[in-house]
Amino acid sequence: MNCLIGFILLVNISAVSADNFDIRGTHQQSIQLNGKNNINIECYCPNREVFTSQTDNTIQLIIEARYSSVGYHGKQTIPTSIKTEQMQFQVNDSKDTLNLISPEWAFIHHLFEIEQLKVIAPDSISVNFIVLSYEDLEGRKKKLIDSH
Repeated sequence: MNCLIGFILLVNISAVSADNFDIRGTHQQSIQLNGKNNINIECYCPNREVFTSQTDNTIQLIIEARYSSVGYHGKQTIPTSIKTEQMQFQVNDSKDTLNLISPEWAFIHHLFEIEQLKVIAPDSISVNFIVLSYEDLEGRKKKLIDSH
């Protein structure tokens, strides 16, 4: 009897996990500085690096993202790739600062995160990270949509 219960649980767990997904994508985003001297990047981005470039008026973001649904117990459409626009940072201008806001979010068993971010900026530009905690990601997708 115990073997039968174990087998049923194994089959149910396999059926549930078959609807999960874990995909990765990369994207490069170019952003005009338009005379800004400072860049603030708001993101969770557990791995981030800044490199200097010889350009005067643009920065490059090289984005490696992950979109996953692990442990979700319902029916869902399983994507085959991450759309380019899903990886784009939101760009907001202020006086002398360019504010870049990551598209990262989490909701129940779903996660969209920037696993690796490489920022290539002129040496004269100050690049600052506003680091989000993992807990900050929960429910953030709705906040990002509402802010557009």
